Amino acid sequence: MAELAVPVTTRFATLLIFAWLLIASPSRAAGLPGKWEIRAPMPTARTEVGAADLDGQIYVMGGYEKNCDRVETYDPKQNNWRRRAALPRALRHLGAASVAGKIFVFGGESNLGTHNQTEAYDPVNNSWQGWAPMPTARHGLGAAIVGSSIYVISGGPKPGATFSSVNEVFTPIQ
Repeated sequence: MAELAVPVTTRFATLLIFAWLLIASPSRAAGLPGKWEIRAPMPTARTEVGAADLDGQIYVMGGYEKNCDRVETYDPKQNNWRRRAALPRALRHLGAASVAGKIFVFGGESNLGTHNQTEAYDPVNNSWQGWAPMPTARHGLGAAIVGSSIYVISGGPKPGATFSSVNEVFTPIQ
């Protein structure tokens, strides 16, 4: 069987295109759905934050950067960040969800221990208000919205690596 002679420049160009595809879109090169895009970085580097969306904005609250009370809002359309009113207390590992035009944060951990507070952020007034506390203080918990209620599930009842199977539901009633 005769071999086809492929010019070196053609092989090199093919190799460059293949390499570019691998670098530009690793998930597509691996045959996986979806794509990633790098956006404007958050102004305050931190970990263990709470995050929720409201009216097309992403709110990032608290976190671990020497126990942070900072709140920053990301606008995906403008690809920019804005600072908002600080949390009432510095927290990390807090749960967050939005319902009824407000961002609610639950529990969390600080140097003082694990918390059971519920706070709500009002974007119209750029302010925080306390609400009924959770029955069980926890950090590292999940929060999910069903209808107009927020289910706050799991989390550690004590600082550090602790665990629970707690399932409590919060309904914001004024």
